[in-house]
Amino acid sequence: MSMFAWSGGQKIRKLGNTQTKQFIEVFKFPESLAIALVFMAGIWEVGSVAAIAYGEYSSEKWFVLRGIEALMVFTVLATLIYKVYPKRKPIQIAANASVLGGLLLFHICSRSDSS
Repeated sequence: MSMFAWSGGQKIRKLGNTQTKQFIEVFKFPESLAIALVFMAGIWEVGSVAAIAYGEYSSEKWFVLRGIEALMVFTVLATLIYKVYPKRKPIQIAANASVLGGLLLFHICSRSDSS
């Protein structure tokens, strides 16, 4: 979770002025839209981690499960945007797949705890 909190925090701290090159050069988005998307991604990451932390602290598994699911969706989207198109990066795709596997395992374990 610390990886997502750090990454999202950096995006928020820099007001979205990170990782915009892919959106601008490859997808031809205007710079302002690229910055807004990256900033919102930071909010998504930090919000998801906060939901997981709150859920674990308060024993409300609904927050934990929704936070994990949000990070899973985020990881898939980030992989597709940054690691698959326009040029595949197999090692980085495999790294993100392992993160996704860890999130899936966390989800399965958290779900079984909530019964």
